[in-house]
Parts: sequence; structure tokens; C-alpha cells
Amino acid sequence: MNKPDMVSGLRAIERDLAPELRRAASLPEPPRQPLEAYAPRYQQSDDEIDPVVKGLLTHLPPAGSIWPAAERKLWLDLLEGTFRMIFRETEPVMPSADSLASGPEPRPAP
Repeated sequence: MNKPDMVSGLRAIERDLAPELRRAASLPEPPRQPLEAYAPRYQQSDDEIDPVVKGLLTHLPPAGSIWPAAERKLWLDLLEGTFRMIFRETEPVMPSADSLASGPEPRPAP
């Protein structure tokens, strides 16, 4: 493709896109939220963060660096195991008055 063909091709693209570009330029910019809007609703001090989680966070590689998938999976598995260890999955279930009155359920025979 020679230079005049390229120029005419670019002009054709510009002509075709001009209405879209004008319409996009006339749209109002969405409101920007302050950075605090993206922060957690509460702040934790470093003392309130579990030391194992803190330790795992120190092993994150710098942003933009290469992090092999196997190492990343191992790190995520460790984090998941840590969460299982320090957080409950459900609220404890309180026994009902009826179950307390009837005593423990019989165990199935081996």
C-alpha cells in the first residue's frame, strides 16, 4: 500500500468515525468518587490483622512482576487455608430446648 492510499484510507476512517467521536465528546464525564469511597467501611490497625495473613502479604511479588501460575496457586491455597483457620464459615448453631430435653441423639451402630 502506498502513502496516498494510506492517507485516503485514514480520511475515510476519520469521516466514518467523526459523528461517533462528536457524540462521545458531548457526553458528560461521569462523576468521580473520592478515593475514600473505595476504602473499606472500617479501618483495621496492623495489630488487628492476623499475623499469618500479614506474613503471606509480605510474600506477594511486586506489581507487574512475573509470578508463575504454580507459585500463585500455592500462595492462594495458603491464604485460603489461613482463612479457614481464622474465620468461621457459619454462625454457631444453638441447640433447641427440645433437643436438650431429649438428650443426645443415638449413634448408628458400627
